[in-house]
Amino acid sequence: MSAATIVRVTLTTAAALAGPKRQTPGHRRPPIVIKGCRDAILSVRAATKRVLIVDDQPIVVGVLRAFFAQFQHGHTYELTTASSANDAFILLLQEQFDLILLDIVLPMIDYWHVQQAAGLDLLKRVRDLGVTAPVLMMTGGDGGTPREVEALIEGAFGYLHKPFVWSELDHLVTLALGPRAAGG
Repeated sequence: MSAATIVRVTLTTAAALAGPKRQTPGHRRPPIVIKGCRDAILSVRAATKRVLIVDDQPIVVGVLRAFFAQFQHGHTYELTTASSANDAFILLLQEQFDLILLDIVLPMIDYWHVQQAAGLDLLKRVRDLGVTAPVLMMTGGDGGTPREVEALIEGAFGYLHKPFVWSELDHLVTLALGPRAAGG
């Protein structure tokens, strides 16, 4: 649907809601011209933030979906989920995101063994690709671990501890999507 079609539908709907207007015979209404319509549509699209949630636990993904449905921070969120580091990497090769929530402990099967720190490896690979979206690492462990320090060194924006404290999650998402966070 083009911008012109969207405007036409909106104007037609608005006119139908307003009801019939009296016109003198032979009098034509001047055409309605909306300047900056394309900019308005682009600003609506800009208000949509694309978020990638990478976690292998469906309950965590469900909690995060509920969070983004409730706390909108002035944005509409388009959520994409991946349950493995491999799936997330493929998505990141194909699409751009405004925010990434990444579990540090993800199973990743290579040819020889299962790695449990695949989230940290994915963070390194993502930064090597040049992805600059803020990454919030998620962990079920206590704070201050060497993995957390390494993730921050590798370019993570911050850390979230499971179970989530809603106010902390809200604060970090707000900061991560703020103007200063652009660029990682």
